[in-house]
Amino acid sequence: MCVGLMLALLVGVTKASAQQPLTGYPRPISSHEYARAPGDFVELLSPSVTGILVGMHYDGDHFVCTSAGPEQILLIDLAGSVFGIISIDTNTAGAAIDITLDQAACGDSAQPCAYVVDNQGGGGADEVDIYTNLGGYLTSFPLPLSSFTEGITFRPATGTLYILDSANPTAHVYEYALDGTLLTTHDLPELSISPDGIVWDGPNHVFWIYDGTTDSLEMYTAGFAHLGTVPVDVIGQTGAAGEGIALVGETAYIAEATSRTISGFDTAGAVPLPIGRVGVALMCMALIACFVRRTRPRVLP
Repeated sequence: MCVGLMLALLVGVTKASAQQPLTGYPRPISSHEYARAPGDFVELLSPSVTGILVGMHYDGDHFVCTSAGPEQILLIDLAGSVFGIISIDTNTAGAAIDITLDQAACGDSAQPCAYVVDNQGGGGADEVDIYTNLGGYLTSFPLPLSSFTEGITFRPATGTLYILDSANPTAHVYEYALDGTLLTTHDLPELSISPDGIVWDGPNHVFWIYDGTTDSLEMYTAGFAHLGTVPVDVIGQTGAAGEGIALVGETAYIAEATSRTISGFDTAGAVPLPIGRVGVALMCMALIACFVRRTRPRVLP
């Protein structure tokens, strides 16, 4: 009987795994009051921005964005209204392509550190400019001369920065310590020649990368194994491909430079369920139940 029970559990887990593709589309959307599919359009925000809207980060309360020409840090609420503009034109000589925040205190400041990708447009080595959250310049560190940097994100668990570089010849992500030490490089052959933004999804333990060429979100494990693709439609909503990406709950917000808009798309249900771990746990419970049953003293009639 115990063997039969374990076999039934194994078959059930195998079927569940087979029915759950890498993109996870059939997974029920429990966090929404109504059902949407991964990649569905949610909303369009139109902040009043004078420069080119390129970089995005969500700090738990509002968006922290960057604009190029002039180089600025923009504070934008979730309704799309700009309530703060900080000039970083002096120390960010190239284009302020993207931004991420480390919520810990930055140096002698009580403010978080803001890390801005300074893209030199092929005219020199890109760099990461480090500011306080209020725009006070602290220092910079250089990126490889061959890089054309497209995005940056911070992962609290590792305390490191992940910097997205476009294809040369393959797109990749650099992992950097906060002091500018290069730790490792991850090649991402699944991406096109021009990926445009990266964000760490802590609750789901995955990275999301927006690929402007394919207009899609690419999902990766913490070790950058490719998990799947979620098509979106930034081009259909704004007329052009997007740039930076930020995550608010299970909605991915993507900035579009030309229209200066921010498009929201659903990601709920896209991350695969850890079927393997669930299956192992169920089989362990079945083994314990069988052991208890076999060792229980029999009561003779």
